[in-house]
Amino acid sequence: MVKEKKKSEQFASLDLGSNTFLLWVGERVSETSSMKQTGWKTIHDLSRVVQVSKGLETNESFILTEKIELARKVLNEYISLIQNFDAENVCISSTAWARKALNTEKILNKENLGKFHTRVQILSGKEEALASFKGALSLGPKLETGLLIDIGGASTEIVQWSNFDHVDQVESLDIGAVKLYEEYFDQDYRGIQKRIMSSLNKSSLDLGRIQSSVENILLVSGTGLSFASLMAGSYFNVDLVGQCFSPGQFEKSFKWLAESTPKERIDSGFIQEGREEVIEAGGYILDTLIKEFRAKKLWGSPGGVRHGFIPE
Repeated sequence: MVKEKKKSEQFASLDLGSNTFLLWVGERVSETSSMKQTGWKTIHDLSRVVQVSKGLETNESFILTEKIELARKVLNEYISLIQNFDAENVCISSTAWARKALNTEKILNKENLGKFHTRVQILSGKEEALASFKGALSLGPKLETGLLIDIGGASTEIVQWSNFDHVDQVESLDIGAVKLYEEYFDQDYRGIQKRIMSSLNKSSLDLGRIQSSVENILLVSGTGLSFASLMAGSYFNVDLVGQCFSPGQFEKSFKWLAESTPKERIDSGFIQEGREEVIEAGGYILDTLIKEFRAKKLWGSPGGVRHGFIPE
């Protein structure tokens, strides 16, 4: 009997987020006759803090020149990395900053992205939430019901689900870690909480339905995984997916973070450099939502928007 040959298929996915630009490159091995999928293997998973949404609110919705230059630098790095692999298929998505900025073309142009030969998908808030949800489920714990919270730089995505993957509610809040830090962080706790609750109350979410049925909250992306790492006492990765945390553990971690200096946060090894200031604002958003939704269990998933576009 002749053993079937296997072929290699590589795929690259870029998530150009408001706070962080992320790149995932993976490889799938399939049987040539049946095309039976045997799974994806991560070859490269990289993130760079760009904070392209910084200054959007105070600069009349125009991206700052320094952020445009940093974005170009990171994209050039990612192009070089992808060219070193055999990834013929590339997916690029951008999120809240691209929906808001009036000079998006300064970054999303042929000069920066033409080598990818693919169209950039500027996701709506709900599309972003659903992509994050799909990616989070693919690498996260198997939970029958729950609520995903994805705190980005300029928005916060929320998805309530049941029956393991059935979407019940999806919403994008107009508040994120960078945005809150810039606009409201000179206020006291009451002022910050009022801004977060204003965004939540303006949403279409049925809060009563969440409060009565949600026990699990799934944390993803920079803010969520930073706190999962703090709670676990170890950098969060796929090996920690099954670990469950309590709201009390989160409160303890948030207290430490609020009382620490930016340098102490970086030195902890759990807060990515470039995120050491805005992470506290993200913590206030997460703290408010955990209390408002009355969740009992917290989980983490290293999956996110970039994983939501990986082919089935």
